Amino acid sequence: MGIWEDCPHARTVIDLYDDSSQPTAVVDEELRIVWTNKRALALYGSFKVPDGLSSMLSAEDRHRVGEELCADRSVTVSTGRLPLGTTELFFVPFCTFGGTRFALVHLSPANAQGTALDPLGANRVVSTFSNQLRGPLSSIFASLSAMSRMEELKKERSLREHLLHINQNSYKILRHCVNLTEYTRFTSAINPFEPVTVDLRELLRQLGDAVQMLAQDLGIPLHVSLPERPLLCQCDQEKLQNALLNVLSNSLRYTRSDNEITLALEEVSGSARITVTDRGLGIEPEIYPYICDPFFSHDPTGYEAAGGGLGLTVAKLSMAAHGGTLMIDSVEGSGTKVVLTLPLRQKQEGFSGEGVLRAPNSADYICDRFSPVHILLADVCRTPEP
Repeated sequence: MGIWEDCPHARTVIDLYDDSSQPTAVVDEELRIVWTNKRALALYGSFKVPDGLSSMLSAEDRHRVGEELCADRSVTVSTGRLPLGTTELFFVPFCTFGGTRFALVHLSPANAQGTALDPLGANRVVSTFSNQLRGPLSSIFASLSAMSRMEELKKERSLREHLLHINQNSYKILRHCVNLTEYTRFTSAINPFEPVTVDLRELLRQLGDAVQMLAQDLGIPLHVSLPERPLLCQCDQEKLQNALLNVLSNSLRYTRSDNEITLALEEVSGSARITVTDRGLGIEPEIYPYICDPFFSHDPTGYEAAGGGLGLTVAKLSMAAHGGTLMIDSVEGSGTKVVLTLPLRQKQEGFSGEGVLRAPNSADYICDRFSPVHILLADVCRTPEP
């Protein structure tokens, strides 16, 4: 960032594009954002962090753009795989300063069916999607609940198993609805960041206890390591817990014998660092560049254990909305470590608990049949019986 600020051409770019209605950014040779104009920042919340633009591109597109820019050639790519249209990104080599190459990026979101330039249209698509799937799912859950009380099903074991199977798969569909809706809202810039003061230590304690209860059925121990004192943070509690549960879902899904998971929280240099470490299958090197790509799904076991391909995408976008990061380190056959960081915006001194949103307790997570714990872990853990 410092190199760009010292670049003699920086002021020219800012004067030309800062107040432009054309979303524009400047990236370095690693596609890290070094500057963004007001319009781009308003439309793309993920641009608040250096790798926000990279999260919009597939691994293949990132590689192609990097090659073309290194050869001093302009390149255009498109992103967006939902019926919300696409966004074209036009990369133009700009200058080299201090040994670093810089490129201008002009973004042109299509607005035929609703995008960041037409949020009403995007909202309409999301609303229609939710109504078309969540409405019928509500009816299915209601019917399952009624059927579970029928004497015939109580006596007939095979029918009961079919009922439980339908219930489990209904939860899986609901999980995909949640992640797809979140992803759509993020990519359409209609997913507002709603921060509240949260004690991260208490949130992770209660969330960890709930996941521990569910993970017992899988025989996977979950250890929770927390600081001794409260750790206050301004965060969007729903987005943060959804990010964590999507990460934990992967640790529980891609498992092997002797797997165990550790959820840890610590304060590091003014930031909260949440680490999820497992001793599961790990990630194969050849697929590692793609794991956060939207809709990328891979099953290393051959038993179709893969999810919908949006869990890590949504988790990464959620952390970007906080001004934080999500980093993944994995060794195939040994396990995976995921580190989520977010800035601490509350002083820790003199904590009294006043004005702090109370975290749901573990019983709330477990007893609520449609809590995020049950929905986002539906692929791996037993769901509540109808």
